[in-house]
Formats: sequence, structure tokens, C-alpha cells
Amino acid sequence: AIENNIFILCDRFTDSTLCYQGFGRGLKIEDLDILNNFATFNTKPDITFILDIEVSEAIKRFSYGDIDRMEEEGIEFLEKVKNGYLEIAKRDKNRYIILDCNDKSIQKINQEIVDYVQNYYKKNI
Repeated sequence: AIENNIFILCDRFTDSTLCYQGFGRGLKIEDLDILNNFATFNTKPDITFILDIEVSEAIKRFSYGDIDRMEEEGIEFLEKVKNGYLEIAKRDKNRYIILDCNDKSIQKINQEIVDYVQNYYKKNI
């Protein structure tokens, strides 16, 4: 799909590995970067949205039964992961888009993403 210039949308990619395994679990970021680059042939997304929300608010939004094993790790772990995302966003201000999701509906967040993607590709095609 990439070779054919087809639009691809992922809900997680290598940044998740860095944040959950590196920042959250304390594995070496440099080692994870090497493994990620090897596994993806150095593929990087054009845009990465970081949905920034206070951990306490995110926990309120979890639906019963929708909590995964990472979310079960607790607040301290989730704070490390959140801070990891904010840290990696400093790597490339053109690629990473931090969206403040506090006090916003899913529909509002979705519309911000759609608007950004449409504008991005209008400028970069």
C-alpha cells in the first residue's frame, strides 16, 4: 500500500512501543528505536496524532470490560506512558500533532483530526 501511495490509517505504531515499553516499563529507548526501525524498514508516518488527556479523565472514560492489560498497570504506569508520548512529540514538530482531548467529545476530537488530515494532504500532494 505504501509503495502504491495508498492512504493508511493505524491506531498504533512504533511510537506505542517506545512509550509503553520504553517510558512505561523502562526498556532502553535507543534499543527500541533500533528494533522498530528494523521491523518497519525505517517506515515513519506522515502524521502522528497524540491524544493528550489527563490520566484521571481517561480512566473515567474507560468502559467496563474495555480495559486492556496495559491500562490495568495503574495510574503511575499510565502517567509514564503519557509523558513518554509528550517527550517523543518533541522529536519532530511537523509530524507529531498533540490534541488536547480534555473536556472534548469524541465527535469534536474526530472532527479536529479529519480537518487536520484534509488540510495536510491539500498542502502536501
